[in-house]
Amino acid sequence: MTDRDASRPLRRRLLGWYLRHRRVFWLLHSLWALATGVLVLVLAHERWGLAQWVVVFLGVTWFSTLFFTRLAALLPDSPKARLGKEFVSYLTRVMYQETLFFLLPFYYSSATVPSVNLLFVALLALLAVLACLDLVFDDLLRRHPWFGLLFFALVAFASLNFLLPLLLRMRLELALPVAAACGLGAALPLVYQRGAWRRPAARWQLAAALLAVVVLAGPARAVVPPVPLRVTSLEWATRVDPESVEPATTLHERIRVDQLDAGQLAMVAEVFAPKRLPASVVLVWYRDGRELRRSRELEITPHRLGFAVWDAYRPPAPPLPPGRYAVEVETAAGRLLGRSSLDLLPATTDP
Repeated sequence: MTDRDASRPLRRRLLGWYLRHRRVFWLLHSLWALATGVLVLVLAHERWGLAQWVVVFLGVTWFSTLFFTRLAALLPDSPKARLGKEFVSYLTRVMYQETLFFLLPFYYSSATVPSVNLLFVALLALLAVLACLDLVFDDLLRRHPWFGLLFFALVAFASLNFLLPLLLRMRLELALPVAAACGLGAALPLVYQRGAWRRPAARWQLAAALLAVVVLAGPARAVVPPVPLRVTSLEWATRVDPESVEPATTLHERIRVDQLDAGQLAMVAEVFAPKRLPASVVLVWYRDGRELRRSRELEITPHRLGFAVWDAYRPPAPPLPPGRYAVEVETAAGRLLGRSSLDLLPATTDP
């Protein structure tokens, strides 16, 4: 008996052992994947210098996933083929889940709590955790092409939406639709094999995906946090020095009407970006939930030291009426950067 013949039973025994304990193995691996994902989430915080390496990682991830997915589809059905397909699925999960965990802190820091753009952060977190659940995730990818299309397109979109402004200094208003279109284009070859478009279900899924891109780039753009921008501080004041953009007197969150010596409220907002990026912002004023005023569109260039913008509100007929005042800082396209509120009490009421 040759060494080759002797090794065959050993390989069969190892393969049989793996198939018998497959569920336990992947359950333990899911816990390990979740732990490493949390580690990536912690280490990625404020690591803006890693952005350029994310481009390389994404490229390798996309090409390797496409190659191995097509290769696995050509293999005949057998225990070895099934093992190979599981390995392909494993590579896909690892690379995409680490990408999601890397992106999460950046999207969360640009989101406003509470606001609608936290829903997008929650969706990324849900997909990141789901990608750690090996058996569940693999079953969803294998049985439901629409889930694969959603997952791959969303990861690609979130990555490009984050990277395009950083690497190309692309304005956020342009980066979002470009990222949405490219994300869908990158996902399609990973999910659908040649000839899939002959099936009505695939054509309906493509139509729904195209509609989702249009909605995300238009009416639903406020759901996406405006990465990589974020507001680092919001200060209420009565007056602001227009040269230094420094508040003359900083106000607390509760103040009486008779303490407003200038008869107006002012807001100073500081906007941060890891690099010098062109952006346009608007300050929107509210009292008791009703919009009072929108500032003109302010063209700014945020950077690491922050870029301060300000605006003031004086009522048409002074004095300012008591109420709950709020200011929201938005991009020109209506994506929320930050919000702050102040309670203005009657002159006869102690705060």
